[in-house]
Amino acid sequence: MNQITKNSATIADATTIQKQIQTTMDSGRVSYPRKFNTISQFVLCIIDVLTISDRHQFGKYYVWYHAVWKIMQCAFVDYPVPGIDYAKVLVTRGSLWNAQHATASVNSNAITFTWSNDSGVGSADQFDQCILVAYCEELDQCVFTKEGGSRFSGKAQLAVPGFIGEKVHTWLGFISADGKRIANSIYTGEVIVT
Repeated sequence: MNQITKNSATIADATTIQKQIQTTMDSGRVSYPRKFNTISQFVLCIIDVLTISDRHQFGKYYVWYHAVWKIMQCAFVDYPVPGIDYAKVLVTRGSLWNAQHATASVNSNAITFTWSNDSGVGSADQFDQCILVAYCEELDQCVFTKEGGSRFSGKAQLAVPGFIGEKVHTWLGFISADGKRIANSIYTGEVIVT
């Protein structure tokens, strides 16, 4: 084999390897329209929750736009399985102190949220109301309340009888008694409703 043939074979091998790498990388990516549709569907489902905090900052007509953009930037993953990383989604936003050690568990057709009473930390007040949120991806439905109970109680329940047997994502947030200050939500995990 002469030098020109060897060089041609090396280039052909490199091109083949590059195509294999590109095919492997592309197989894990989601097209922009599909990504946009997935996020839009989720945002439309939780728009009433998002409006609690974002309508003050962005105006009620821009809540959807801002939420889609934020999730696309911060909470959509292409690998290993394309989709929304719900742990990175903020369903409420604001500067009010949230709670530490927040968890969610299932208790007969309801989700029980627990948290540490952080009244007095920052602007947190014992009379802040908790915002409880549950989203079922399979059913594309969201259940929430912004009057779940006071911060000082450290515990509240959200009835979800329509989610029996389904996996749901949960968040906890707080809103001040006067409704002017809101906390960034905390993702309290994924549970299966029994």
